[in-house]
Amino acid sequence: MKKNDLKEISIVTFIIISHPSTIITTAPDKQEVYEMVIHSAALPSKLDTGYKPIFF
Repeated sequence: MKKNDLKEISIVTFIIISHPSTIITTAPDKQEVYEMVIHSAALPSKLDTGYKPIFF
């Protein structure tokens, strides 16, 4: 990308849960997982609020 003078892009990963009553729990020290797992109804607002990508 640098060779062609292109800006770096971030890739955002989400785990989308389609069934509204599904509950997933994570260990307290896994905050990054908690922020990636969302219900499908929350996806539009998550993208509209300027989500900060998490880099591993």
